[in-house]
Amino acid sequence: MPPAQIALRVDHTGALHLDDEVIAERALTRRLARMVAARPDQTVFFEADDEAPYARAVTALDDARAAGARRIGVLTRPPDLAAAR
Repeated sequence: MPPAQIALRVDHTGALHLDDEVIAERALTRRLARMVAARPDQTVFFEADDEAPYARAVTALDDARAAGARRIGVLTRPPDLAAAR
């Protein structure tokens, strides 16, 4: 069985989620560093809500790099074409 994925998300309020658990910014780098050290070739998957504060999303990406993440995959969603009409 492959190891579990590492997922980092910023929600619309700016709250950080690491693998579906809300985490304080001050704890993120330390906790993520332990996870990355255990699986150094693992991709950290990153997602930010469309309404997430931009600076918070960039800081979360910086924190992932500071934690030692070598590969970060940015998750996107296709635009809602029905809403655009």
